[in-house]
Amino acid sequence: MWCWGEPHSGTSGPDDSWPRQMPIADVSKLVGAYERFFAVTAQGALHYWGSQGKDGKFDRFESPRRWAERDVLDVAASWNQFCVLPADHRISCWDIEGYPSGTLHVPGAQRIVMSSSLACTLDGNGDAACWRS
Repeated sequence: MWCWGEPHSGTSGPDDSWPRQMPIADVSKLVGAYERFFAVTAQGALHYWGSQGKDGKFDRFESPRRWAERDVLDVAASWNQFCVLPADHRISCWDIEGYPSGTLHVPGAQRIVMSSSLACTLDGNGDAACWRS
């Protein structure tokens, strides 16, 4: 996986060398929003980097940090929030500063889609479940 662009808030790495290879293998999903990025691997590990707000866990990281070791099915992000869908289908969301903004259990959920004000997922029956983000 490669990143490039303005080296602001760690989104493309620690310096202005472009493109820069990021040390994550087997990426199955890559999501970027605002000044942060998330990558889910085929094994279900979740990595993040860039500007993650002011809370200690969400400081600016120029190299990817592992958020979860396994069991992540999906991640989605907007300019002001991001949500993670683990294998137990309990979607958890955090705001731009890294503070929890809610949890929602959707049996059978497989993916998340977000806009600036709304997040949705499909349940096991194909019905949409949406909430304000």
